[in-house]
Amino acid sequence: MARAKVRINSAGARSILMSGAVSAELDRRGQAIARAANGMASADTLRKPPFSANTENGMNRDRCIVYTNSPHGIHNNNKHNTLIKALGAGR
Repeated sequence: MARAKVRINSAGARSILMSGAVSAELDRRGQAIARAANGMASADTLRKPPFSANTENGMNRDRCIVYTNSPHGIHNNNKHNTLIKALGAGR
């Protein structure tokens, strides 16, 4: 059985990871996770959503961060692991 050698083109991989399509997909998945997490939390009296998502362009790739947006979100996530439970919504 012959072994195949694979070389990854770093510049090509970086251009794919920073493309608009990947950024849009990351944003879609991050917003879906944040919506699912907000649905699991009770209403916030400060009228801020407890969880938010933010997509950023990095040096080598785009990334999306879903984070707690208020003290209510922090408390809810600490008590119920809301963000971990909401990860399935990003599939």
